[in-house]
Amino acid sequence: MPPTKVIVAAVGFGPGLPASRVAATVAEGVAEGDPRLVAVPVAIGDEEGLAAAVGAVSQARAVLLCDPKLCAALEPTPAFRLGQEARQRGVAAYGITATSRPSPFYARIIDLQQVVVATGEDGLRRAGVALARAAAEGLQFAAELPPGT
Repeated sequence: MPPTKVIVAAVGFGPGLPASRVAATVAEGVAEGDPRLVAVPVAIGDEEGLAAAVGAVSQARAVLLCDPKLCAALEPTPAFRLGQEARQRGVAAYGITATSRPSPFYARIIDLQQVVVATGEDGLRRAGVALARAAAEGLQFAAELPPGT
């Protein structure tokens, strides 16, 4: 069975949206977007949260990196570091940012499959829905393959 875990790794999106709320809201969208996926929300604003997310990457189908400044500048943020880990382990990574014009160059450096611009809880939930559908592509086909192929 192909992996179905999606790590929703987030930092805060402003005073009213702390990292834990961002991760939970996007995880709700993931569940709505494809109920076969299991969303694991993680606040990565501190080393402990980042370490937990990094530890779970190898068992994941995808990582959703939620950072309001993702792809705005090339900085070693927790989301950037987790994106590098996902890339090195062959796990698809997707981004959610509040940056109005995310840089395709920065997205490519951490090999993001898709970047969605979102603000507010409703926007974050909708981004989770959209990225869940993208992350689930091929899930049925992979599940139907005979063992050993």
